[in-house]
Amino acid sequence: MPKHSVRAENLRAMNMQLVLAHALASEEPPSRAQIASDAGLTRATSSRLGDELVAGGLLDELPPPPATGPGRPALGLVGSARVIGIGVDIGVDALRVIAINLRGVEVARRVRIGDLVGSRPADVLPEVAVMIADVFGQLQADARLCGVTIAVPGLVDSAAGVLLDAPNLGWHDVPIADDVAAALADTPAAGHLPRPQVMNEANLAALTAAFRAPGAPRPRQHFAYLSGGIGVGAAIVEGGTVMTGEHGWAGEIGHLTVDPNGPDCRCGSTGCLERYVGREALTEALGRHAETGDVLDVSAQALGVSLAALVNLLDVPVIVLGGQLAELLERKRERIEQVLRRRAMAARRVPIELTATEAGEDAAVLGAAYAAFTNLLAAPIDFLAAPAP
Repeated sequence: MPKHSVRAENLRAMNMQLVLAHALASEEPPSRAQIASDAGLTRATSSRLGDELVAGGLLDELPPPPATGPGRPALGLVGSARVIGIGVDIGVDALRVIAINLRGVEVARRVRIGDLVGSRPADVLPEVAVMIADVFGQLQADARLCGVTIAVPGLVDSAAGVLLDAPNLGWHDVPIADDVAAALADTPAAGHLPRPQVMNEANLAALTAAFRAPGAPRPRQHFAYLSGGIGVGAAIVEGGTVMTGEHGWAGEIGHLTVDPNGPDCRCGSTGCLERYVGREALTEALGRHAETGDVLDVSAQALGVSLAALVNLLDVPVIVLGGQLAELLERKRERIEQVLRRRAMAARRVPIELTATEAGEDAAVLGAAYAAFTNLLAAPIDFLAAPAP
């Protein structure tokens, strides 16, 4: 192929990605002309690529609004209701599977509540596959699935799809992507689902604080997210992107040492943060004391100390708390903020915002569904549907 043809095709792919990004990011459905203006494209280019994205099934064209003057009303573009991403959350207390469309609207769900601490992957992962297949079976016949993402707690090798270490589950070196894919082969969805990707649950939950729907960023794009369950994980978000570190293992704040002489942790260390603010630790502590105030003061102190370390190290202006950490913030905000102001140098100069996640217990599974659209958002040209004969 001539070089100029390659350059032209690359330019078309980049501009198509730009048009899709602006269509999804807009709070109100934009017209092709509005996208051209916002993206710095010519009207002809924006119109042509918008037509291709509609014909290719990635954008939907809204019905025309009532005419208010001469000329044809501009048609708004929105993400396709038929393009689907599936998210899965393997938590220590529940299995969750949801499907959402490119507009961020949930279209199917399965949940199984149960204690998975000490469970066997060989028992759990086939059940996960059945739940995924069931959600897939609820989709409309013309739905197009673009990805499946599984959220897990602990250290993950995402490239290989392997959960390396999840102390609270008791799972180690589990090839989750391969095992779930193999189990899916025994379901009615066999042959219709892509190989799942596997990612850390806190990193995925953080996406719900950075985006309101796939490809639709919220105003807040630089923050730390703390995910609370039996364990505690963290994600650092910069420019809407989760910073995962050299090996993808950044954010294990639950194993930050609060007190070297503190209680034993499942990770093998002592005095870890999650032994003070993890759900299991809080339940045990509250069960031992009739007066809950003192117990929660200890937990608030531990959380404040850890958040101060996070601010001192990374200069994050906002911290979003999920799970029982959001509940602890609601009950002990004054104490947490007091510790943070005393120990975080930046807090003496600028306010550090502490806020609770809006996604609640769905944060990880919803973030996983968002991540299922990653490849499509990066290269929509590869996902265009074939034209009808």
